[in-house]
Amino acid sequence: FEGAATWYRAQLEQNPQSTDSRSGLAMTYADAGEFEMARSTLLSETVSEDEAHFMLRMQLVEAYILEREGRHMDALAVYQRVLEANPTHSEALRNKALLLRAMLMPREALTLARQHPGLLSDDEVLQLEADVAALQIRYGAQTSYPVARRFEGIDRALEQVDALLDRPDIDTDTRTRLRYDRIVALADRLMMAEAISEFESAELDPNNVPPYVLAAIGSAYLWERQPELARQYLELALERQPNNEDIKFRLFFVYSDLREHDLATELVEGMLADIEPLNQVPGSSVIKGSSPYLRALILRGLASAYSDQLAESQQHFETLLVDLPHNTDARQELANVYRWRGWIDRSLAEYSQVLAVEPDLVSARVGKTYTMLDNRDYARAEQEILDLQSQYGFEPGVHLLARHWQDHNRQEIFVESNFGESSGDTFGQDQYEVNAAWYSMPLAYRYRAFFTTHDAYAEFPEGSEHRRRASAGVEYRHKRWLATGAVSADRDGGGAGIRGGINYRLNDFLDIGGRLETHSNSMPLRGERLGISSDLVAIEANYARHESTTVHGSLSYQDISDGNTARSLFVGAEQRLVNHQDYKLTLLGELFAEDRKLEDVAYYSPRHVF
Repeated sequence: FEGAATWYRAQLEQNPQSTDSRSGLAMTYADAGEFEMARSTLLSETVSEDEAHFMLRMQLVEAYILEREGRHMDALAVYQRVLEANPTHSEALRNKALLLRAMLMPREALTLARQHPGLLSDDEVLQLEADVAALQIRYGAQTSYPVARRFEGIDRALEQVDALLDRPDIDTDTRTRLRYDRIVALADRLMMAEAISEFESAELDPNNVPPYVLAAIGSAYLWERQPELARQYLELALERQPNNEDIKFRLFFVYSDLREHDLATELVEGMLADIEPLNQVPGSSVIKGSSPYLRALILRGLASAYSDQLAESQQHFETLLVDLPHNTDARQELANVYRWRGWIDRSLAEYSQVLAVEPDLVSARVGKTYTMLDNRDYARAEQEILDLQSQYGFEPGVHLLARHWQDHNRQEIFVESNFGESSGDTFGQDQYEVNAAWYSMPLAYRYRAFFTTHDAYAEFPEGSEHRRRASAGVEYRHKRWLATGAVSADRDGGGAGIRGGINYRLNDFLDIGGRLETHSNSMPLRGERLGISSDLVAIEANYARHESTTVHGSLSYQDISDGNTARSLFVGAEQRLVNHQDYKLTLLGELFAEDRKLEDVAYYSPRHVF
């Protein structure tokens, strides 16, 4: 620049009226960043013979200086003044079009170029068309209303990109850029498998791929349940753009999926340290909270929840809501934590508060629907699932909820077995037990038919006994109630009986119930071998303070056909002592006491057991 300026100054000394020399010198100063020198060069009392040409030329140079200074709006205004006086001035038109592209307004630049054929080269027009398609992809990624039209913008962008890729005159660099944009568009369109296929078929070197493409493909791999690959590309993107908060947010969920909870927590703590909690424009008295900082605060609570530290997560969100009581994102996450802790009523109350303020918040609607399923409110849950699918079927959470509902509507089979050998003959020297149950798909939301089988076998010195029984009945499930009723009998005939059970959830912590069995399977096989049977009635209760503390108990009475009776008490408790994300230590305790009327019977019947 210094050498060029020297020659231009020499020319001006020889010919002060040279418009080209004055323009060249001013533009050289602008290129060198010496903007005041550039402007002072334009100020001259010596004017060329063609004053109009001189003034026009100085205006164009002024715009050039403003562009180099980064004052694009001011430069655009100068070009506009030139064109008002000279509407067809080709240099002003061309510079305006290129400036519009630099201002991220490729549509306006392309419109101007098409109004004036030949203004830009074919390659420059092609680049503008690619820019328009890329911009359309970014616009299309934003939610549009109504929701049913969300993907229209991205679909149009994909059509534009595909049309450009079909052109034979595209150079390699432009084609690569268009393929990048196509990958991003497919990911934004939630066509994740197609985005991955496009990326892999292109055989791109990840080290040369822009970070925004790496972020998109990382999200695609996470969606397709390939978190290892998602991690690879998102970490590479973050390495290239270490301050990109959006990439960090995506990486948090990758680490959580991989159960790398320490890394997820470390990432969030780093974000909280790096992001300013408040936004304030210099010189302004207005102070606003930082959305990225708040989002990181929410991730901090989720980091605790995902690592199974639900008490810590609950405290975090409850504290956050003290300062931000109307924040729906924090409140819905607190509702999720309540649900994960087993508190149906509390979570429903929180979800209802959120949806009263923001009725279309999809994540809260999904969470509330899961809670309705936990509460056995199946009819309302199904209607909500259908509504969510019709409006937001593209959302991952809605997709998983729909799959959960499909599983709920399937038939179920349960099988459990145990066996043992003993040197004594109290319960049998060689024994086993197999229980199986089949449940139909739900009927009218609240009912399921079921069929069960029971096989028990034991060998005694006096002979063996094989109990084979079956039952058929109906299960009723609705909100706080769960009840079953069935008839039972020996599979080879005889031994008819009934079975019934009922359970009622009083609140988030306590449920109570009872059961009745005639010709009960609880009769010892040694007694049943002699034709002795029993009936059983019991009352039961379960207390669950949260996921770490539970207590359950029962009182039962057994009436045996040989005149014997048995009264028993059972209390069991579980207390989690260590709740690390990778290992747990739980203390289990049980208390059993039984009192029997008769001791001198054919089967094991101690008078007292404790």
